Amino acid sequence: MKIIQSNTMYEPDVSIIMPVYNEEKYLLFALESIKNQKTNLTAEIIVIDDNSTDKTVEIARSYNCTILENKQKLNVSQMRNFGFSKSHGKTILHTDGDTAYSENYIEKMAEPIILNKYDATLCMMLYPLEVKYPILPQKYSKSYAFFLKNLPEIFWLKMPMRFFIWIKKWIKKIIEKKRFISLFSIPDRVVGAAIIVKREISEKTGGWNKPFGAHSDTSYTESVYALTDKVRWIFGVKKYSSIRRRIPVDNSWIPMKIVPFYGLIKKKKLKNRSKIQNDVGYLDPKGKR
Repeated sequence: MKIIQSNTMYEPDVSIIMPVYNEEKYLLFALESIKNQKTNLTAEIIVIDDNSTDKTVEIARSYNCTILENKQKLNVSQMRNFGFSKSHGKTILHTDGDTAYSENYIEKMAEPIILNKYDATLCMMLYPLEVKYPILPQKYSKSYAFFLKNLPEIFWLKMPMRFFIWIKKWIKKIIEKKRFISLFSIPDRVVGAAIIVKREISEKTGGWNKPFGAHSDTSYTESVYALTDKVRWIFGVKKYSSIRRRIPVDNSWIPMKIVPFYGLIKKKKLKNRSKIQNDVGYLDPKGKR
């Protein structure tokens, strides 16, 4: 995929907006996955650096990213909005420095929007980054990594998180439109890095208006759904995000989708959530991002 520097003279097909802080361990995988996209579409990658002290910026520059500095001490949602204000793409993908994509992701997710088939597309397959790439968060055992890598794909299928609410939305929309509507055109909450949105729609949302930890991605995606009916779940594409954000490092966590086997597995609740999330590096002492 051709990656260009952001400028007002050219409108790329996709603007990829990425806040980062000390992501040298993960960023190479993220940017390489974008570079290796099998598509003729063009992209600008706007990296908003939160004063990293490692090689994050050096790595980003080597991939022709446009670097913005967070001089105003913005939180992550504000950094995303800042990046968007400097973007020029026809479609918008908000992502993170520890997130990678299957090589068909941009083609299948962004092209239908550019062709005006949809205003937003959603990815249904979400995987831990550690399943695909040779990287292991500190304190994870090799046996746990082996477990994650060999877990059947069905357990990572991203079906709507709130099934009954999803069905309720579907029925309500059919009654409202007085015609049959595909269930897979009805969105449910989805993580921010798993949705691509038409620029005009993203502008109308007003951007990311909640800090990290306050369901900022849910707020953003639901504001998209409030503006358009032209939304579609896309099959056959995959998103990979590091499990360091949401899984304790004591090997006691098992994916929630293995519920049928929970009788044999001791479930440990996630305690001190902000402490675990702080491994990402974005959180201030009060837990705000």
